[in-house]
Amino acid sequence: MECCIPLPFGRVSLRRFISYNVARTYDWVSNPWYMGKFAGSAVPTPGTHRRYFENVLVDHEQVFFAVCVSEFFIGNAGLKYFEGDCCECWYYIVNELQRGKGYAKEIVNLLCRVAFSIEGVVRVKACVLKTNPKSSKALLSNGFTERGRFVDEKKRIFIMYEKRNWQDENGEYFTKESLNTH
Repeated sequence: MECCIPLPFGRVSLRRFISYNVARTYDWVSNPWYMGKFAGSAVPTPGTHRRYFENVLVDHEQVFFAVCVSEFFIGNAGLKYFEGDCCECWYYIVNELQRGKGYAKEIVNLLCRVAFSIEGVVRVKACVLKTNPKSSKALLSNGFTERGRFVDEKKRIFIMYEKRNWQDENGEYFTKESLNTH
């Protein structure tokens, strides 16, 4: 899948995910806080974690990034579930010291720029835990709108969001926010 990694937006950049990031991500996702709030039912081990990333990094149906501030690795982000004209963006800042600094808004902006650079993608979706209002704010401030809610098997409430990249009569793409800048 062809995509464009945009230049950094503000303080955040998306980088190619490398082996160093796998080990560092394991340190984060094996944290009891993460396991309790976000992880699925499986508890990662170093081996299962490494195999998961080996599969993800060769999966051409996903786009996977390391999130960096300057050269400092603070989390992961990507695009997945490409179906028709749509994909889903996801992101997490796993370095606890870097949360609450407004980076999510910049990450979402970059992910949308990547998604809309992929031929045929005109909609980006995201799901956020209801207990994570800062992430909802990052999506809303990037032009996403709420599309519904659902409850998962752990009884957690998720909010579904969507952003569209509209096409005008000349075949040019634009977003709702770009209408306000012209």
